[in-house]
Amino acid sequence: MKLQAVMNRTAAKEGTDLLDIMRITLDRNCGPVSRDQLESADPQYLIIGALER
Repeated sequence: MKLQAVMNRTAAKEGTDLLDIMRITLDRNCGPVSRDQLESADPQYLIIGALER
């Protein structure tokens, strides 16, 4: 699965993206890998994610 930001996404689709991120992050198999990737992400991406809440 590839998660990407698209500027013209509907609010309903943004909600499903958040649900996908939660599922990936909390999954027993891929959760540890996804959390490691989030921890090592460039701070710019973390700031963008925080601003889009």
